[in-house]
Amino acid sequence: MASDIETTINGQPGVVTTVATVGQGSMRFILTYSGQRQYSNYAQIMVRMDDRRSIDALTRHVDAYIARNYPQVNASSKRVMFGPSGDSAIEVRIKGPDPDRLRLIASQVSTILSADPAAGSVRNDWQNRSKTIRPQYSTTLGRELGVDKQDIDSALQMNFTGSRVGLYREGADLLPVVVRPPAAERQDANHLNNVLVWSQSRQQYIPLSNVVSDFTLEWEDPLILRRDRSRVLTVMTDPDPLSNQTSGDILARVQPQINAISLPHGYSIEWGGDAENSSEAQQGLFTTLPLGYLVMFVITVLMFSSLKNAVAIWLTVPLALIGVTPGFLITGIPFGFMALIGLLSLSGMLIRNGIVLVEEIEQQKQEKPQHQAIIYAATSRLRPILLTAFTTVLGLAPLLLDVFFQSMAVVIMFGLGFATILTLLVLPVIYACFHPKDMQQAQ
Repeated sequence: MASDIETTINGQPGVVTTVATVGQGSMRFILTYSGQRQYSNYAQIMVRMDDRRSIDALTRHVDAYIARNYPQVNASSKRVMFGPSGDSAIEVRIKGPDPDRLRLIASQVSTILSADPAAGSVRNDWQNRSKTIRPQYSTTLGRELGVDKQDIDSALQMNFTGSRVGLYREGADLLPVVVRPPAAERQDANHLNNVLVWSQSRQQYIPLSNVVSDFTLEWEDPLILRRDRSRVLTVMTDPDPLSNQTSGDILARVQPQINAISLPHGYSIEWGGDAENSSEAQQGLFTTLPLGYLVMFVITVLMFSSLKNAVAIWLTVPLALIGVTPGFLITGIPFGFMALIGLLSLSGMLIRNGIVLVEEIEQQKQEKPQHQAIIYAATSRLRPILLTAFTTVLGLAPLLLDVFFQSMAVVIMFGLGFATILTLLVLPVIYACFHPKDMQQAQ
């Protein structure tokens, strides 16, 4: 199946290369990529395109092909994120002691997520339960024939998984030599009766059927994950790449419904994904942010030896929001953690512009009346400040094409562009209001 899908993808225009892995995700090829855990029923195909604008068309074609030819497959398509992220954009972690009850709650969560039109493939990290044939060991027969459970385990591993018996050297590489029966025998459940088990007491091989009373067919969880020593099942989904909606939009709709699910005693629901990553990043950032702003403010006060001048400069920082808000509305780019970093950087740029303007006013006041000094400083600093802002905006323009940095670029470009003009108009007014006596003396 994976080979067929890969062949179909390779036949599409714009595809450069594909790499398919079965049983687990691709090996880590960049620091910010995390591969999928090992699952026997999992396959991943990494596709490299010659133009990012062709990705949406390929996504539509592949999703339609899989839905038409493999309706039983739970498939999802998403871009590789070159930045910190979790396994999925939306993650609902369900904690509790009983695996059956966890799967029941997960089913309710999956139903709510699947009902949202913008949610993509809904899945969980425990995967589907798998059929297991379990031999029922007979203690009486085992003692009589000199076979214990460990002997049976070794025989089953040898006949199905295989046993490593040596190494084969090929150049500088050492390849393991594994002994096991042909695939036809390993895939036939009827072959279980003919598996030979070594008997220590009789010093010969005997059929497995001689030491087991029965074979039972059971359903079991192939993987049980834990978090903080508690069993946890995570239901995951990502926004449909063609829906033009973010994980925050979906979360706002589904979170109240999922939180309203009645949980038995000892069970809880936690939220992960982008919301958790953003919260943790912001928490770490805001821990040191007040200290950083305090140091900047103190430096500004010491630079002018005036609290009024420092406050006047810092009052221009909120003006950046006037440009940032329409910037996000125009581009349609969501506000993320990198946008927050951009706001912090933008505040430093605006303070720099304010320092340049106030410093010029202070110098001109030594030769001119205050109102003339303000007018002269604003006009003389107009060109340098505008050119500096303009070159900064142009330098950040290429980052609009980068998925990871585009929100930061929007903040700085639009915020700096609007706030620079407003600063040249508002800061002189604030300065004059903070020095009314000097204005009266000048008049």
